[in-house]
Amino acid sequence: MMSTKYFILPAFILAFTAMQAQKTTRVNAIKANDYGVIYSLPKTSFEITILVKKSIYQRGDFYPYAQRYLGIDDPVTENRVVFTLEDVSVKNRGIPDKTNSYMVQFQSKTFEPYVYLREDGLIVAVNAEPTSIVSEG
Repeated sequence: MMSTKYFILPAFILAFTAMQAQKTTRVNAIKANDYGVIYSLPKTSFEITILVKKSIYQRGDFYPYAQRYLGIDDPVTENRVVFTLEDVSVKNRGIPDKTNSYMVQFQSKTFEPYVYLREDGLIVAVNAEPTSIVSEG
């Protein structure tokens, strides 16, 4: 008797399967914030997903008769558990590096200075509308 179970084991960060649009916030450089916008540089992180197959082999009561009556040449003679590596996927992601946060300062006479930032503080666009970006997460 053999039963098979599948497990997904994340190594660094949990894997997310849902696709969603990236949320951005428009930040204007105005006199109140000294015509500047604070942003963070990206830091690379890796998301590793491992798919493992677990097979459980259990010896049956009549395994000595498997070849004679069922034609099975290699019957299960002892109970065992076997793990098989099925798939490995690695994705890199940009996450904010809070130790590398800076302020971009616009001149006060700049026409409508603004920056689009992600919710986590990474720059998406400067003085332009962000393009539609789909990210996993």
